[in-house]
Formats: sequence, C-alpha cells, structure tokens
Amino acid sequence: MSLVDAMRLPEEGNMRTFSEDKNLPPLPLPTLSHTLQRYLDSVTPFVSPSELENTKNILEQFQNSEGKILHEKLQMKAATHKNWVEKWWEDKAYLENRLPLLPFCSMIGVSPLENFWKFGPGRMVKYASLWMYYTIEMWKLLRSELLVPTQSADGKIIFSMDQFRRLFNCCRIPLSQKDRLDIHFKTEKEGSCPMHVVVACNGHMYIVDALDETTGSILNPLEWEQHFQFILDDASQTSGQGISLLSCDDRETWAKNYRHLRKISGENAHNLDLIESSICMMTLEPDIEPQSASEVTMASISGDYKNLWADKSVHVVFFGNGRCAGLADHTAFDGMISITNSFYIYQSLVESGGVWSGPSTVRTLSKPRNLTFVLDSTLTKELHSADLRLITSKSKVIIVREKFSSYGKAYTVKNRIHPDTFVQMALQLTYFRMHKKLAPCYETATTRAFFNGRTETLRPCTTQLVEWIRAMLEKGINAEEKVRLLRIAAQRHDDLMKEAREGYGCDRHLFGLYCIAEENQMPLPSIFKDPSYVKSGGNGNFVLSTSLVGYTPVGGGVAPMCLDGYGVFYNICPDSFYFTISVMRDSAETSATKFFQNLCETFYSMYNVIEMAKGSSSTNQKSHL
Repeated sequence: MSLVDAMRLPEEGNMRTFSEDKNLPPLPLPTLSHTLQRYLDSVTPFVSPSELENTKNILEQFQNSEGKILHEKLQMKAATHKNWVEKWWEDKAYLENRLPLLPFCSMIGVSPLENFWKFGPGRMVKYASLWMYYTIEMWKLLRSELLVPTQSADGKIIFSMDQFRRLFNCCRIPLSQKDRLDIHFKTEKEGSCPMHVVVACNGHMYIVDALDETTGSILNPLEWEQHFQFILDDASQTSGQGISLLSCDDRETWAKNYRHLRKISGENAHNLDLIESSICMMTLEPDIEPQSASEVTMASISGDYKNLWADKSVHVVFFGNGRCAGLADHTAFDGMISITNSFYIYQSLVESGGVWSGPSTVRTLSKPRNLTFVLDSTLTKELHSADLRLITSKSKVIIVREKFSSYGKAYTVKNRIHPDTFVQMALQLTYFRMHKKLAPCYETATTRAFFNGRTETLRPCTTQLVEWIRAMLEKGINAEEKVRLLRIAAQRHDDLMKEAREGYGCDRHLFGLYCIAEENQMPLPSIFKDPSYVKSGGNGNFVLSTSLVGYTPVGGGVAPMCLDGYGVFYNICPDSFYFTISVMRDSAETSATKFFQNLCETFYSMYNVIEMAKGSSSTNQKSHL
C-alpha cells in the first residue's frame, strides 16, 4: 500500500474522519499544586537564589489565597466545558492579536520538491496545476470524511480532527479589538460547500470553479493549466487593484478599511464573500525565481502583498521557476494540520513522479472571473498608505530553511534517545554556546487526544539540562559522564513531554487562571507580576520558540516570539534533520544562519561524545560523518 493510500479510509468501513471527535475525553485540569510545582521547576534555571526564594513565597501565598479561588472557578468551568481553555486560547493567542498576520503570525511551509521536479523558467503553470489538483483531492477527501484520523504513535489513541474543518473554506475576518473566524466548510453529509478557489496575479484576483459544474468531478491538471495560463495572459495586460494589500496591514487598520470596503458597494461585499468562502487561494508570481528553500520562504512572506490575502487559512504561492511555498493563518489550526495537507500533496507528487499520467481530456469550462472592487478616494489613499507602511514591516522577519544531513532519527534511536529530545537538547546547547546564557524555551506538545485539543507548552530548559550543558562545555569532564548527564536530562524531557501531552503541563493552566481572573474583573494575580514569570518565558518572552513538525521532509515555521528570540521548527527524518529558523531583522543579537551553523557543530560534538563514551576511537569523528 502506498503512503497516499494509507491516508485514505475505505469507503465501506464505519470509521470516518470526524466520527470520533465527539467521543474524545475532556481536556484535564491539573491540580493547582502540580502546576505551581512544574512552574517553579521551570523558573529555577533563570533566577538567582534570592529571586527563587521570593518566587517560592509568592507561589505559596498564591496557592492559599487568590490562586485557590481562581482554580475553583476554573474547576466550575471545566465541569461544564469539555475543553475549558479552547475559546480563551483562540481569542487571546490569535483573534485579539493586533499585529499584521504577515510576516509576524502566519505559518510558512516548504516541501523538498527538487526530489522530483527540475526548477527553471516556464515551469510554474505545469507545477502549480499538479499542486492544485492534489489540493482539491485532499479537500474532497475531507468532504467525504475519508481522511484517516491522526493517531498516537502506538495507534491506541485517535486524535481530534476538528481543526481539519478549518483547513479549507475558512477565513479570518478583521474586526475592531477581536477578529472572527468564518468557517464555510461542510462535509457531504452536512450539506453543500463552496467549490471555488481564488487565484491572485499582478494585483488581480480571479474566481475559478474547482469542480465541473455538470459532473461534479474535480478539474484535472491539464484543465488547471488552461485556467492558469488564461490568468497569466489576462493579468499581464495591466496591473490589478491590489486589494489584498489591505489584508496585510495591522488588524485595526484592516478592520476599519474592511468595514468601509464592504459598506460602499454590494459588489464589494459579494467579492469579499467569494474570497472568504473559497476553498483556498493560490498566488502566481511569474517574475520572481527564488533559487533555494530559504529564498522561497523570504519571497513568500516578504514578497508582493498585493497578491497575498493574509486572512485565508490555506494560501499557496508559486514562482516563475516552479518553486512554491504555503502560507496559513495560524488562527484556524496548528502546524501539523497544515503539514498533513502538504504531505498528502507532496507524497501524491512523489508517487506520480511529479507528472500527470491521467486523462488528457480538457473539457469546455467557464473561464476564470476577475474580481473588480469599487474604490473611493478613501480606499485609494489607504492602499497607497498601506503600500508604504508595509515596505518596512514585511522585511521584519528573516527565515532560513536548512538541512543537516550527517545523521538523523536512526542514529538517535540506535543510541536509545528520543529524536525530539535529542534535537531539543542540541538547541539549548547551541544557544548557550552562542549567547553565553540560557534560553527560556517553548516546545509545542499536542493535546489532540482530548476534545477539540490543540497544544500545551513544554518548557525544555530544566535543571538537569543545565547540568548537562555545563558538563559539555567543561574540558575536564570525560565522555562517559557527559553521556550519563545527557541521559538524565533526556529522561526528564521525556517525562515532561508525556505529562504535557496528557494535559498536565503548567502553561495552559496558568493561562486559564489569568483568563478567569480577567473574566471576573479581579486584580492581576501576583504570580504574573513576579519578574521570574517574564524571565522564564511568560508573557510572550520565550527566547526559543520551537516545534517538531513531523517525521517527513515537509516543514515550516513562524516568526519568533520576541525581538531577540529564535523560532526553530524541525523535521526529523531517518538520516537527516530539516530546520526552519526565524529571527527578527531588528535584533542585534540573533542570526538564523549563524544559529544553524552552530547547531551543526553541536550535532557533531554530541555525536563525538556519544561515540567516545562507547569506547570508539578518540580521534575526531567529524571527518568520518
């Protein structure tokens, strides 16, 4: 069975993509004492003894006073909501964020398409057509509920698939103070669903039906080629209005302009409805030809915003030489949902050899329809102002995509170390070597084993890890001791990951306590005013923001959390690791390129220590990798 076939459920079976969602257990609420102890553990590496003592006193008082009251209120909420944090998280982590989505909040992803495609002039239309065909195939799979539900590694736990309902036909709507997420997707059992896509090119936006109106069958790649070529020819005649530019502005400005755009014309309102309800969006950039994965990511997040509708849940950008990247609003879903979609497309391309060998029939189809908006002097002025403003903001984030190919999962498993844990330890050691200090770190842990679960935060910088880091940098400590400390730190990481995945991390609980206090108009709890909270990563101060984005070469990432931080997102493959690393351009401390270079050195040093501890040659192993 091919990997693509393995992602499809048999039509004759009872299992369906979303059939188990309603049966998943509620998200647990940890005890207050457990959360405060885990939080204290995470604070310890970052504060002085006197600061730690002060934090202990604050936590003790909190547990016996305001914390107790707030936790009781949370317990009441958890008793009536299967996921007590779901709405708060969506609102405060995403919908209330007022920053522009691009480049600060959107996810960006790339696939190693060079494995089967040759890039060069004139390749865009053919490659984009194949990509769109398999995208619509994935959409149909979800419509028919035949995508295999995600499961735990041992196959015993089925994960929530609810976020897949937001993958297609979904859009964020700009509003004052807090946005809204509009979901137009329906399964076939639930009813009809919009079946068009939006294609942007040279400031124009076109509506294209993804299915044959008569038969309901999806368009084949040759038919998509015809549509895309028509769009290229039509769009090249004159520059379009570039309305998409407004969606890339800060959320308050976009909300104001959105209201005005919709209000002044019924045609505008209809056009907006078409964009927002569309299956997905594709941008064609024939005049841009990035030459590497890193250049692709940068060209996507900092390219021509007149062709990027930032609010869409799925948005693919194709360049003139056939390279491409995916963009996604993070509100609708987490990274692994997007990765699953991209992997389905990628693997379909792998198994087809990157070429179409199906029917060559090109049916007579309706031509793409160019959307024209009614603009007044206010909107014309706003478009000009936004264009000037975004020249600066679009370049604020730097992202590189790199591959470490000397070893990967197979080596770490052979040495009885979980590959995710191994990478996390390497990240911490790398940061310490570069910056001579420890990094408050956020690692994503999935809670999709629970009803409508999304994520929990694992704080990987433990006291055990710190001891190992110091040992690695101490010349007087032998390899055996370094490996012993590595295994102790690795076990602690594994234990914390297990807790977080089971709903017993500390961050979502702390977040819930904060939200319930705000909801009840209570004063800000003392725990959040303690300097230790910020020093250990709280309030958006995680210097390392990290996620494992699967065990395939299909990856991506987002911007770092803070000015002097790194976003590090990685794929674990049998013989390699892929990294998407992001930094802020205005930071005087960080460098994505230097971080990856130093990370490679860390991987070599970890390899050497492990091999030396096993009694292998003490000569430099790096040369043999």
